[in-house]
Order: sequence, then C-alpha cells, then structure tokens
Amino acid sequence: YMINIRSVYNYAIMKGLAKRDSYPFTIYKIKRERTRHRVVTIDDMRRVFIYAPESSSEAFALDMFKLSFYLIGINFKDMLNLQWKDIYNDRLVYKRMKTGRDITVKIEPEAYEIINRYKGEKRILNILEEKEKTAKPDRKSQLHIDITKTCNKHLKKIFEKLEINIPISTYYARHTWATTARKLGIDYDIIHLALGHSNGDVTAVYIEYDNEEIDEANRQVIDCVTK
Repeated sequence: YMINIRSVYNYAIMKGLAKRDSYPFTIYKIKRERTRHRVVTIDDMRRVFIYAPESSSEAFALDMFKLSFYLIGINFKDMLNLQWKDIYNDRLVYKRMKTGRDITVKIEPEAYEIINRYKGEKRILNILEEKEKTAKPDRKSQLHIDITKTCNKHLKKIFEKLEINIPISTYYARHTWATTARKLGIDYDIIHLALGHSNGDVTAVYIEYDNEEIDEANRQVIDCVTK
C-alpha cells in the first residue's frame, strides 16, 4: 500500500499538484520483504502428480498446475491467454506479460496431453473462451483472476488430503520448477534463462544453443517428478 501511495505522490509532483519539499518519503523508507519461497519438495510433487482427482474441479486445478510446471512455471495469466499462433515447430513462443520478455519453451508430450483436453479456438486453452460466453459485462474482476482463485481453492483441498502443509497456489509451480532444477545440478544461468530472467542483452529466444540446454533442463525436471 505504501508503495502505491508513493507512486501516487510522485505522479502528483509531476503534475504540479504536490510540492517536492513536502515529499514524505525522503525520511520515511519503505521496508521491502524478500519474496517467500513457494516450493513443493520433489517427493511431495511426485505424490501430487499421481493423485487421483475426486471431482472435475480437482482434475481441472491439477491439470492447470501440472501444465504450468511442464511449461517451466509459466505465469497463470500468460498461460490462459496463449494463442495457437504462439506455437511454432512444437515450441511455445510468447511474451511474458509481467516483464515483456520473450520466452520460448519446447512443448513436451505431457503438456500436449493436457492442452488436448482443453483445446480452444483462438486460444490454446478454452478456459477463458468458455468463461467469456457467460460473463456479465459489468463484472468487476478480471476473468483470469476468478479462474486462478478457483484453481487455488481446489489445489488447497488436494494438498490437505495429501497432508502437505503449505499454502499452495498456482505460483508454486514456477518456484518449484526452479528449485528442482537447481537440486538436479542444472546451471544457475540456464535456470535464469528458462524463467525469462535477464542475461545481458539477450534472451534464450535468440540463442539456439541456450534453447537446447533449456529443453534438456526441462526434460530432466519433468522426469524427476513423473518417473
């Protein structure tokens, strides 16, 4: 909240609506907390991946969690908005909404299996398309937020049944992929590139060499939790 207030105040100064000499954040400093590690252990991931869903809602939540993991921890909003034009030669090539960075991921058979269950028309997945058909025009929240909340709700039920005591959410897929890769001895730089983090002036999209190493890393991570 304080970061938002600071942004508003800075904007007010820029617009001439507030004075710089009254700036409250010269003395008051906002404390930043480190991002909490959101990680599922390898053993627990194996249990989750063989879990037999007890309802269609659980099956859907588990499929979305798995698909995010198979696509190297893709952000849920990005995943729901993927379009068929984003696939080229069995590779997913998309721009991450949060950072604007270009990401490329080889679509492994496990990912295709889930995609084929939820095929959309324009989008790869039909989730948003189906929701858009019945959504009210005056709705206040974005559809992807509602879908994410539903998935998180049922993921929590699954983890409770498996007695895995962590506050699970879809975002755990990303952190868990990275941590699993590191435990397998995959190079730190390759993990950064796979996640779409900065690597100087280039990203994995433009380097065939790095793509091959990222593909191999993802295959190792998937095999680690599914075999």
